[in-house]
Amino acid sequence: METGKAIRQHQILARDKRTFIIAIDQVIPRGLNTALSAYEELLSHLFEYKFDALLMHSGPLKKYGTLIARQRIPIILKLTTTTSFAKDRTNRFQVDDVERAVSLGCSAVAANLYVGVSEEIRMLEQFYEISKACDQWGVPLVAMANPSPDFEFDHEQLAYVCRVAFELGADIVKTDYSGSVESFQYVVSNSPIPIVVEESPYPVSREGTLSTVREVVEAGGAGVMFGERVWSEHGSSELVQNIYELIHRRH
Repeated sequence: METGKAIRQHQILARDKRTFIIAIDQVIPRGLNTALSAYEELLSHLFEYKFDALLMHSGPLKKYGTLIARQRIPIILKLTTTTSFAKDRTNRFQVDDVERAVSLGCSAVAANLYVGVSEEIRMLEQFYEISKACDQWGVPLVAMANPSPDFEFDHEQLAYVCRVAFELGADIVKTDYSGSVESFQYVVSNSPIPIVVEESPYPVSREGTLSTVREVVEAGGAGVMFGERVWSEHGSSELVQNIYELIHRRH
């Protein structure tokens, strides 16, 4: 890995090669959310606790960049999305680029990659262009890779989409948890790059969230990228602390 990517990736992955990423990019694809109505208040609350990186869009980053800079939290800029009004939510378009991420001081970028869906060819081409720009600018690429929603937690398909992301130049891949340590070990074994998890078949509750984290780490995953599980009404400061400790084995 070239120097620029290596330096930036080490900002996201701790010395143990694991990471806890908090995502606050959900308004555009999922609609207005009370918990995200006041970014400054949410960020101030989150910054009281330990996590490794923050995933967000460029607008909030520009608005609250000074607050974020004080905390020295690595930022992953989300480059692709779709609106909550879209009929096909797997159809993700590019709304930002790598050059802008560099100008905003980001440590990495993230791009969706849905495989086995109607817009697969266009998204593969889009992903290629982003991957090429990442190599040019020395920026790590986090692939948000998923199969068709019909196979959301299918370990065979999860393993395949993670491998596709690696083959196309991703440096880290975000996917979903298959529901058991054994099946997720299969997913991890097919990916030479670190895998982090977002969605899980377990409930959006403290117990479901911690079970997801515990099993992902046990299976060899690199960590999690959580949104609503940590900042919605189901989340709590204690939960954020527990997740961080489980990922980095500080218990």
